[in-house]
Amino acid sequence: GAMSTLCLAEIKTHTAKLLASEKRGGSFLISKELNDAVSQCQTSVSVAEDRIQQYFRPMDKLGFPTSDAIYNYRPRSILVIGNLTEFMNDKGVSVERFRTFEMYRRSLVTPEIITYDELYDRARSLVNEKI
Repeated sequence: GAMSTLCLAEIKTHTAKLLASEKRGGSFLISKELNDAVSQCQTSVSVAEDRIQQYFRPMDKLGFPTSDAIYNYRPRSILVIGNLTEFMNDKGVSVERFRTFEMYRRSLVTPEIITYDELYDRARSLVNEKI
């Protein structure tokens, strides 16, 4: 785009659990790892909004601009964590577990949660895309 906006990324491990093993009321619980990571992302967005204000212009050590201004209006936040294979075994997909995760991540405004296998698939399709 013609203008840059701030995007914060938090990267956890591919082995981080997305759901806990406990179940309540027909729904599995979100794992502590995922819950803590989401909280960390939301705090980072809030701090960025407070400290950076509307925009900033990165400068080098001598005070020269290193890029155009970067605008900071409700910065995007992306969390890379876990793997969707957590919801599968050799007999198929646990619909209840996958539904719990999907409903949780779709209910969030920030961060956008993407798993390592989803990130890999997106990258692979971009590389393989015919121009």
